[in-house]
Amino acid sequence: MAFLCWGLAWFLYASIEEKAGETESPRSGRHQLKHAVKLLSRDLNFRNFVIARALMTGSALLAPYIVLYSQSVSGPQMGQLGGFVFAGAAASMISGWIWGGMADISSRRVLMLASLLAGLSGLSLLLMIRMAHGSLMTMWLFPACYMLLIFAHDGVRVGRKTFLINLGSGNKRTDYVSISNSIIGFFLILIGVLVSTLHGIPVSWLVLIFGSMCLMGTLWVWMTLPCLEKLQGTATSLEA
Repeated sequence: MAFLCWGLAWFLYASIEEKAGETESPRSGRHQLKHAVKLLSRDLNFRNFVIARALMTGSALLAPYIVLYSQSVSGPQMGQLGGFVFAGAAASMISGWIWGGMADISSRRVLMLASLLAGLSGLSLLLMIRMAHGSLMTMWLFPACYMLLIFAHDGVRVGRKTFLINLGSGNKRTDYVSISNSIIGFFLILIGVLVSTLHGIPVSWLVLIFGSMCLMGTLWVWMTLPCLEKLQGTATSLEA
């Protein structure tokens, strides 16, 4: 079923006619690397955004380990797996219009709130499971925290995309996207290598680490990133 859905999605995307965008002459890999380093060293807001985005990858990394943690606590149960599927679908259904409306006002605020919720979903789960260990509460605690996590992760995605769109325009925006995606890709590879070398570490520790990363991301955004929507509104009023 998943294969058929992916195949249908590929067919639909392939049928979309994409308009040509702004392009420049091809550059060598060495030149692109120098350009990326130069942009990161000179553009403070972009550099802080990349650091915040790296910390907020914890919201994506948390999800599978919450599922694994539930299996380590209550054992593999198909009924609980269905609860995770339902919780994820319900969160995705309501998250788009909520986060989208908030991002139009302040993408910075969305990043802070979503990352905070993602971190709390993991850390509060650890605390509540320790308090309710062995009781029937554990059956719904995991899907409930998973639903909150998926809702928060969607907010992180909406917030970072909106912030990046407002941060630059034209080819500069393209550079922002490509450079930040490459850095996050290398960062995730590094995380994967570290997790592999720490084979045998309790799943609860990984939930704690990734949840803490999200909270650190919230703090970093609050300390370093400006509210671009407010700055743009001020600039528009001055021009008028």
